[in-house]
Amino acid sequence: MTDRFRKARSVVGLLLLALFLALPFVSIGGESALRFDVPTLRLHAFGAVVGMQDFFLLLIGLFAIVFAAIFLTILFGRLWCGWACPQTVLLDIASLGGRRRKQGRTAKILRPILIVALSAAVSGASVCYFVSPFDLPALLGGGSRTAGLVIGIWGILTLLIALELGFIGRKFCAKICPYAKLQGILFDDRTLVVAYDSTRAGECMKCAACATACPVDIDIRDGAQVECIHCAECVDACTERMARRGKASLVRYSRGFVQPAPKGPRVSLILTGLLSVAFLAFFLFLFLTKAPFDASFRPAEGARAALTGSGAVMLQCRLSARNLSTADLDLELEASSALGSVEASRTRFALPKGSTPLKMAVTLTIRGVSDPSLLIPLTVTIRSLSPGYSITTSFAAMPRPRK
Repeated sequence: MTDRFRKARSVVGLLLLALFLALPFVSIGGESALRFDVPTLRLHAFGAVVGMQDFFLLLIGLFAIVFAAIFLTILFGRLWCGWACPQTVLLDIASLGGRRRKQGRTAKILRPILIVALSAAVSGASVCYFVSPFDLPALLGGGSRTAGLVIGIWGILTLLIALELGFIGRKFCAKICPYAKLQGILFDDRTLVVAYDSTRAGECMKCAACATACPVDIDIRDGAQVECIHCAECVDACTERMARRGKASLVRYSRGFVQPAPKGPRVSLILTGLLSVAFLAFFLFLFLTKAPFDASFRPAEGARAALTGSGAVMLQCRLSARNLSTADLDLELEASSALGSVEASRTRFALPKGSTPLKMAVTLTIRGVSDPSLLIPLTVTIRSLSPGYSITTSFAAMPRPRK
């Protein structure tokens, strides 16, 4: 069957493009399935929320992704470049059938229109990965400065993507992409590659169909080249020509460059695989055990302990709490002191989900203090029962000034 890799890549590319365009508009818990929300500086990822205070988690996750990418590159070569890279996917769609098919006048007219429409759709979806698409209509309708900024970014991205697809194209893969430069370092002698079987060179018909089909203008018969993105266009072309003679293709996916694969452990593959799993496990542990809320409790600015007529000591305090989870929380506050009993004016309060912190005044009344002119040590615990989590803070109440 000819063109099997081209057809398979077309299906994969369309699915990936549809997924990219749809993710910001898929609602999970009232938020996009995937979005870094610039106004609130929060990452929403499939129902989970990561705030700025937890962004060190993303560093751990980034290490896991990097080692996983190296692992997959050692194992599968440049499968990403040929099958999943946005550059490849968008160029394949914009090519209206690719290099191997002659394009008539209609196709030549439609291609620029398709490039602009595709660029506009991709840039629009990209904006929605940073600004909530559910709030975008109201934002744009308001005509604010923010609306102008969003429209400007969308326009600039559209222009840049259109220029890249229309004029730079595959030159980016061959000349600019840093990942292409690293493949020679990452590959080993059992990496999955697209290679020409030089042991069967005598069967080559010298038709150059493989070179004509190549989107990055190389000849696979010249051996491994950094420009090759392993898209398998040459495999389809050679398969079609050799099938007429009843023979197998001279170009194919293989483990190593058509040489007997050596035996023994693949140290780099094992090492990067273990590191990616370790960082992923560490990331999941930190993520699953991260705090559901953050809170601070301190005396109000300039506040000092004041003695009441009944002999109790009163202190005005300030509570600030932020919900870091995706659900509403019910919190309780408990205060104590080694010098006496403590009562708080508020012991229970609700903390709704969202990025806006809760700020409120709380008065502590300390009874049974023998000498209110001394520093009064205080311990305040704020806890949630579901999920179980608590934050404890300690401070000393400033004594009232001596007369």
